[in-house]
Amino acid sequence: MKADRNIKSEIKCDFISKKVIATSRNNNTWFGTVAYKKGSEVILVNARHLYQFLNAGDRGLSSTATAGIDPRKSMLGAHVDQVWLDAPEIIPCTDRAVLSIEKAPVLN
Repeated sequence: MKADRNIKSEIKCDFISKKVIATSRNNNTWFGTVAYKKGSEVILVNARHLYQFLNAGDRGLSSTATAGIDPRKSMLGAHVDQVWLDAPEIIPCTDRAVLSIEKAPVLN
């Protein structure tokens, strides 16, 4: 047991100021920059709600966070200044993913 505690204490997850994909407890998917995180509570700034999106790579949120989305086949909400989420899943985005999400048109 003691070894398990040592491993957990060595894991560093500094998400502050990182652009991420976050899934909330009610299964909404968001993209934004982490301004605050404590436990599963997170505040994203300059956030967008991903209503419908087609991954540019394989299926799954890890693919969304690495390969991005197909902006022509995706519907995203407008930017909001900030959103509070109870988000058990948070995945940092690659530059490629960030560019694809940021250029996606706003859902009308």
